[in-house]
Amino acid sequence: MTMSIEERAFIELLCAARAITRALEGEVSVVEMLAMAILKTDKTRNMKSLSISLGLAPSSTTALVDRLVESGHVERVVNPDNRRSIEVSLSPSGKKFFDELVAKKREANTNLFADASAQELAAFYKVLRTFNMKVAQQIFKD
Repeated sequence: MTMSIEERAFIELLCAARAITRALEGEVSVVEMLAMAILKTDKTRNMKSLSISLGLAPSSTTALVDRLVESGHVERVVNPDNRRSIEVSLSPSGKKFFDELVAKKREANTNLFADASAQELAAFYKVLRTFNMKVAQQIFKD
């Protein structure tokens, strides 16, 4: 039986995710890296917003943030405008760690995309972004 292009693409995506996971092992998990990337970009996020962006249940996001706080990469801060709201942000050491990790991985990533044109990379990004948005919508549709 022949697999559809969608099935083959999904298998390739899983293989790529596994390769990225192996590349990060020993430093941070892929989800921790993603959370740090979101916090680096947005500076501060409340827990609900971070959960949605990560596609995780709130309890899983809390456990993830607990690990990142324990490792010193993330800080929890009470929102001064709404004391019931807890916000998270990268700590100074978390920013430094993230920047160093990105620099190490950037060289490896350059080799991954060396043969792709700017147009191909833009199309690839668009497809992945759309896929991730649809997955998040499925997870949080209720």
